[in-house]
Amino acid sequence: MFNKKLLITTTVIILIFLCASCEQLKHGEGRDTVMSFGDGTYQFFRNDIYLQLFNVEKFVTIELKAKTWRLKDNKLYIYGGVGYTILDCKTNKVKQYLTFENYNKQEKESYEYDRLKILAGEITVLEKFEDFSPEEREIFINLKKESIKKE
Repeated sequence: MFNKKLLITTTVIILIFLCASCEQLKHGEGRDTVMSFGDGTYQFFRNDIYLQLFNVEKFVTIELKAKTWRLKDNKLYIYGGVGYTILDCKTNKVKQYLTFENYNKQEKESYEYDRLKILAGEITVLEKFEDFSPEEREIFINLKKESIKKE
């Protein structure tokens, strides 16, 4: 009898600690979600061949054609059709250098207008690739190499 109570009490305590340490998502995952980041505001959805990084809170696409990506030190690095993107998963801030590879003029204009209008203050657009730190540039160079190998 004593062992049964001890086992149940220990199990309950362990479950309480496990649940308390779990990070609660501000935004739940939908059925099309492949992976979510930070508090769940940013999520990867499958889009034909590519992954699409989407801000579910503002209902806006950040990257439509993610070719390769890496999560390092709580930052998501993406090389894709729109260019080079870093999402800081702690702060939900985005930093991008836009190249618009494989985007036509209409897609580019629509993307820039919608995204910049909706995400004002949450996104920083860099003027040139060199505005990334040397470590960030190295990560992106490796991601681009991985992308070329896949093609």
